[in-house]
Amino acid sequence: MLERILMLIVGIAIFFAFNWLLGYRKRSIVIDLDDRYVDWSDHVTAAKVELQKQGREVSYLGNGEFIIDGEYYMMINWNVSMARVPLQRTLFKYDRKKNKSKQMRRDVSE
Repeated sequence: MLERILMLIVGIAIFFAFNWLLGYRKRSIVIDLDDRYVDWSDHVTAAKVELQKQGREVSYLGNGEFIIDGEYYMMINWNVSMARVPLQRTLFKYDRKKNKSKQMRRDVSE
């Protein structure tokens, strides 16, 4: 009985760790594009178009940095193997440091 409970707890922990590794975090944006992109500029353009299709305001600042709906994000290209099928996942990680400094500048100007 104790072994089953331990297996259940370990299984749940693995599930949450896997989801965390795949980018499902608070304020992160994850998109899976239909095509694979080797060239960075093509990947940036495709990601920007996909985000605009979702109704988001997108600006590319360069060097993997985006402003999406008024918030700073960093684009991370990640290749994941799902059931032996390669998947190119694009993660937009929320940049806490830049957004915090933006908020501080806004508070000072008011």
